[in-house]
Amino acid sequence: MLREIGAPVDRDLARSKLPQHIKATPDLYISIPAALEWIARTGHDLHPMELGLLAARKASLSSLCPAQQAALNTTQTGLKRLEALAASSRFEDSVLEMGIRQEGDDVRVICDMAGLGRHPFMCLAEWLNLQAVISVVSSVAGPSWNPRGICFASRSHPTEAVQAAFPDTRILVDQPHTSVTVGRTTDARSDRVCKRSAGLVGARR
Repeated sequence: MLREIGAPVDRDLARSKLPQHIKATPDLYISIPAALEWIARTGHDLHPMELGLLAARKASLSSLCPAQQAALNTTQTGLKRLEALAASSRFEDSVLEMGIRQEGDDVRVICDMAGLGRHPFMCLAEWLNLQAVISVVSSVAGPSWNPRGICFASRSHPTEAVQAAFPDTRILVDQPHTSVTVGRTTDARSDRVCKRSAGLVGARR
């Protein structure tokens, strides 16, 4: 994504504290704070919030690891898929603390990252975790679905591009938790879609 916006990736990587062979070893464990600083510096022409959004838009369910994809494929409704994502995340990301909380008629999916504190560029990492949740719900609610609310622990304010991408979503920053709010009606609607799809499959047999 950085190359697509014309960022000097190779030059800045050579000057960074990151391993120089990182491109050949994508599964290599690296310092998240160091990675965030490098991404923000290399893509400095864009506001961190917008840079994070662009990276998130490149992600989808296929970006998840095979184990997580397999766990999601065994479930149908949005809530069940979110529960599967939260359960599998404990084994796939040692710094991600994901949980689901009932709040009235809504469900809040929390995606906190341990050890980042109030890192100035933490929104870059937050976006990727938030997008995973959005992709999971969209897989059953439809591609046009948008969350009721998005909360960032980051203090970076959303740009016009971010607001335009989520026109019907309440976006808050400097919050205690990184989270996505999903309306219960969304899960009910996704349940009906899944049942209808299952009926169509059964009718074809």
